[in-house]
Amino acid sequence: MLYLHTSNQLEQLAKQFCLVTGEPYDHPQNRFFDSEKVIVQNAGMARWLSLRVAQQTGISANMETLFPAEFMWRLLRMVIADLPEQDPCAPASLRWRLFMVFLDELGDAEADFPELTHYLKDETSAWDLAGELSRLLDQYLFYRDDWIREWETNSETHWQARLWRKVVSDNGLVHWLSMQDQFIEALKNLDPETSALSQRVSFFSLSALSPGYLRLLGELGKIIDIHLFIINPCQEYWGDILSEKQIARLDPALQDYYEAGNPLLSSLGKQGRDFIDQCLDLPDIQLIDQWRVNEQATSLLAHLQGDILALRFPRQGKERADGGLTVDGDLTADGYITADGSVQFHACHTPMREVEVLRDQILDILQNDPECAPSDIVVMMPDVECYAPYIEAVFSTPPDKQSKTALPFSIADRSPSASQQIIEVMLKILALPRTRFDVESVFELLEYEALRKPFDMQQSDVIECRELARAVNIRWGVSATSRHHNGLPETDEHTWRYALDRMLLGYMMPGETLFDPDNAGHAAPEKSLPLLPYDQLEGSKVQLLARLKRFTDTIFTLDEWSRQNKNLQAWLQQMRSFIRTLFKEDNDASALLDMLDEMRQQIETAGLAESDNKLPFAVISKIMKQALQGIKGREKFLGYGITFCALTPMRSVPFKVVALLGMNDGDFPRHTKKHGFDLSARQARKGDRSQRDEDRYLFLESLLATREKLMISFVGQSVKDNATLPPSVVVSE
Repeated sequence: MLYLHTSNQLEQLAKQFCLVTGEPYDHPQNRFFDSEKVIVQNAGMARWLSLRVAQQTGISANMETLFPAEFMWRLLRMVIADLPEQDPCAPASLRWRLFMVFLDELGDAEADFPELTHYLKDETSAWDLAGELSRLLDQYLFYRDDWIREWETNSETHWQARLWRKVVSDNGLVHWLSMQDQFIEALKNLDPETSALSQRVSFFSLSALSPGYLRLLGELGKIIDIHLFIINPCQEYWGDILSEKQIARLDPALQDYYEAGNPLLSSLGKQGRDFIDQCLDLPDIQLIDQWRVNEQATSLLAHLQGDILALRFPRQGKERADGGLTVDGDLTADGYITADGSVQFHACHTPMREVEVLRDQILDILQNDPECAPSDIVVMMPDVECYAPYIEAVFSTPPDKQSKTALPFSIADRSPSASQQIIEVMLKILALPRTRFDVESVFELLEYEALRKPFDMQQSDVIECRELARAVNIRWGVSATSRHHNGLPETDEHTWRYALDRMLLGYMMPGETLFDPDNAGHAAPEKSLPLLPYDQLEGSKVQLLARLKRFTDTIFTLDEWSRQNKNLQAWLQQMRSFIRTLFKEDNDASALLDMLDEMRQQIETAGLAESDNKLPFAVISKIMKQALQGIKGREKFLGYGITFCALTPMRSVPFKVVALLGMNDGDFPRHTKKHGFDLSARQARKGDRSQRDEDRYLFLESLLATREKLMISFVGQSVKDNATLPPSVVVSE
């Protein structure tokens, strides 16, 4: 049976979840050790739900939280026999298959896909195009299934249809749509009591699911109990309301037949409205509502939430129907604060000033409200990396001289390069060929202890090396050959090897003697400039030169690789050896080595490990960067004091105080850039994923999740001329 639990507050859904999961299974002798399956959209929601269950029931145990794709793949493998361990048409695998097809297209006068000629310039562009198309075809599978079925059953001549047949259909790959059909057919002969299926599955606080997922849930609901716990901002039916902008675009004769209801709900709630409508369309679904109405609302924030809940158009001006409440406020130096302080807007000059104002407001709240703790405050922002340095600088300092400790806080959702230094180092190493090995890029690597330690160098040694480089005039380029490879004259002046040879030669002979490599009694590898020895090195500086030489020889390997083509296995083997040489089997390198193993497994899964295609290092570098950026660090959701995070993890988690930073015009909501070959962009459908619509619904959920105070800040004044800058459009609304 399918059950849809809706509420305007997440606490009510959690309470209902505890009641549902508290019921024992029908056959406890067979299901005694079965875990409670809960599907969530992110790790932040999983942690909050676990804490809430423990708070209400006294314990949270044997609850397995999964993400939707993870759960669905496990479910398919339970029901369908002989299904592979990994999806052969997942974007990661599909990208490799597309890439191999595009490599065959390069330089082919009789190409099968002449429409892609202007995209396919070299191997690097082929890899980029394969990545974009793999994601696009994956979206077609979930949101344009009728297209895929049509492509496979007729001779559609569009190049995307031909490409799909060549890569997927002709190779007999099992994809999402065929698995759906097999799953539904297999369910007809499945015995629920003897199968490995759980008797109950819960989906908690998801904001969107694809039509294919909902279709399978509808079929699965005929066998087991499926509970959908969904946040619904409005207790009235609001599936047919339109925003004021949409109504204005209609024919004037039709405008009187449509209404906006609540302008915030109609403007910001499109994603949630479509998803709730899709859930209500599921067959034989039982609706269970748990509304929380604040009958004695006194703050402006509570009235905003109440208007959305009741689908009520808010009164304009100061007076309201319930009397007494004023919505005016005080215009301060940094923004606008309502009279009751429940809603605050702070227009600042810089992100640093935003964080400083935020700290002052938090200190004021904690001082005036003894029941409010730092853990009751969440601060969300579109770009965590932009604000993380300012947060650490401001909040790591005690607020005043009397305070011995700073405010407790934790930052989640940081990129792996920011949270794990060795990943940041590796990303910069891979970028060296693009920098042409300029002196600053090379010495920047030695600022990291993870690289200095294997080569026995200290921070003071790096300073001395910089002075040596300045003395011998190192500028850029490994050698004359590398300069020629960059399309510039093949000269040795100011290159690394020429300068290092001068310093090494100066250790052996006086600086007055000009040394000519071409007349040195041996065959010189190429026509070289005469060397003037640099003889200012002696004692410990010679040892420092040796360590510098060992370091540069290691990283200059990338210069040689940038001119080579090898197969995938050869590149992975070389990268493993390179990492071990660079980091000396340090424990910090284990993540990089594990990443290489994972890359090898993915390639083998795609069936391309034995491919003889020769790939340039530029492609391998992009593959490694993508793998490095996919390494997950330890997240700190609800772990310590004030939580700073991106908007997604805590989008509907309730807090006493919710602060939104960086609500700038153009930065939020984010725009989705559609490619010209994206066929789905030409005709939108109900339920389509849109980054802009998702961000607008994020903002609405954040508003509804606030219990006492909502603080919104943005860069609203130019730091150059104090000109007024507009906030995000959602803030203006």
